[in-house]
Amino acid sequence: YQEMATQFFKAYQAIYRKEVVKELERYKKEGATIVIVTANFEPFIEMSGLPFDVVIGTKLKLPEGKIVGKNCWGKEKLNRFLEKFPDRDQYQL
Repeated sequence: YQEMATQFFKAYQAIYRKEVVKELERYKKEGATIVIVTANFEPFIEMSGLPFDVVIGTKLKLPEGKIVGKNCWGKEKLNRFLEKFPDRDQYQL
């Protein structure tokens, strides 16, 4: 599974918006923590090769492919973000 996913993302990288990736990399070099909150499956984003330090998404049990818990969509995105980063005065969005 992991090999197939890795090959998929290598091919998929061709459609990444290069200017966005460069901007993320610049922020990271400046010391920012790059966080993505998405309804996508966490393992997929983690294998994407994109410069995210923290991935908050829909949890997926592998290799079964079963969703664990709630889909990270709508208000659940905010709930998960605040669960991970509860001290709102400690970061800038």
